[in-house]
Amino acid sequence: MKILLSVLVCLAMLLNTGCSDDARSSHETIIARQNDTEEGLFYGELNNVMRNVFFDFIVTDPQRLTEKDGYRASEGYQLLCVTIEERNTFGETLPMFLADYQIQWGEGDSDFANPLTGLQDEQVMPDSFELNPDETVVYQVVFEVPQDITEFELVYLEEFADETVGDLFIVRFQV
Repeated sequence: MKILLSVLVCLAMLLNTGCSDDARSSHETIIARQNDTEEGLFYGELNNVMRNVFFDFIVTDPQRLTEKDGYRASEGYQLLCVTIEERNTFGETLPMFLADYQIQWGEGDSDFANPLTGLQDEQVMPDSFELNPDETVVYQVVFEVPQDITEFELVYLEEFADETVGDLFIVRFQV
């Protein structure tokens, strides 16, 4: 599996060499399905362009916080704030949902958290919004995670209107 991942990352880097993609030109690695025979599980790192059927997203700037918009982490927990840039590449207005993202750590079935909802800070991703064709937005997404954890995976799973699922995108990082 690690060899396949290495080959996919190298292939993505080779295919992207010399390409310019407007604001994304500073993000050299694009992680995306190259053909229909790929398995549909894609790993990236901070600053990689994660390209799915609907939009590109880039995860940057993970930060540990004690408080965000008046919300304080429970004892033994911390707030983890990541910045996510999303760009609609689908050509139609997309309904977007904060709940499409999840943070994971460790190996257990309960080692995950959903984003905090209802925060009013204008920098924080709303619970839902519309993303127009070619529009780019940048929002923060906040999770409550165990205080002693330093390695995370931000997860996005493509979901279609007919309730089927597509590719799974995982961005690994440490903070």
